[in-house]
Amino acid sequence: MVCPSPSKPRGSPASTFACSSSKYLSSSDVVIYSGSGDGITTSLFVLECMALEITPLVTKQGSEDVIHENTGFVYNNDDEFQDYLIKLLKDDNLRYELGKNAQKYTIKKHSWNNVVTIFQKEILKLIKK
Repeated sequence: MVCPSPSKPRGSPASTFACSSSKYLSSSDVVIYSGSGDGITTSLFVLECMALEITPLVTKQGSEDVIHENTGFVYNNDDEFQDYLIKLLKDDNLRYELGKNAQKYTIKKHSWNNVVTIFQKEILKLIKK
């Protein structure tokens, strides 16, 4: 995590996604994920950050839910990583907008209502087979 900022405004819908004990996470402005993207833990971690309006900076392997230049940045090499990180740290408005977009995306795509709908569709497909 980078740039703790307790004064950063946060939206209330994110509280449905994030654990109340994650005060350090919720005070961050940027999250950097440079892992391989293996396993569900990676996706959940990035999604939790996005739900808290924390702008993600991720590798291509960890970017399933990150829409480049809309909900965060996806980097392919060290130079891109450096450029995007500097851009995020220097531009509060950009970081704020990407964070808001990330939260909206997470609520829209990964809300419990959406998960239930997806499971219902999958169950109906199985029943029809």
